[in-house]
Amino acid sequence: MNPYQMDLPTIPDHSVFDEYSEIVAVACKKTWTQYKTWVMMGILGIIMTVITVVILLSKNKSSALPCFTYTDQSLASTVSVDCLNFLWSAYCTTSPYTFPPSYTGFWNRSPQGGTLIRCITPQSTDCGAGSYQAIYIYMKQCNEGFGGAP
Repeated sequence: MNPYQMDLPTIPDHSVFDEYSEIVAVACKKTWTQYKTWVMMGILGIIMTVITVVILLSKNKSSALPCFTYTDQSLASTVSVDCLNFLWSAYCTTSPYTFPPSYTGFWNRSPQGGTLIRCITPQSTDCGAGSYQAIYIYMKQCNEGFGGAP
């Protein structure tokens, strides 16, 4: 053989992708053949879980998570009575109280933006919790008349 003569490399007729896709196809077929019952149960479980989550989230969101949409900076005047009742029942289990649907008291007023303003008298209307953050923090004191004059 001539030392200056080199053999050119051969180029395969198929791509590496074709080779690996064939390996994957064989593995999938083998898995399906041996574990088709488990695969079907897994797929059915995933479908049932997705359906359950969709149903739960599509129901009345305000009753399940009434405070979910509020940020710390949300004005107290935008906070729903459902959210106030939710927070109260979460923090004040030993002091049951329910805010009436038409409640317009200290907890859902924000006369000076997000600033908490204590009431000078219980009848004052120029006072309020200010923000959702203040409601969240101070409602833990379980005083439904919080902010009112002593």
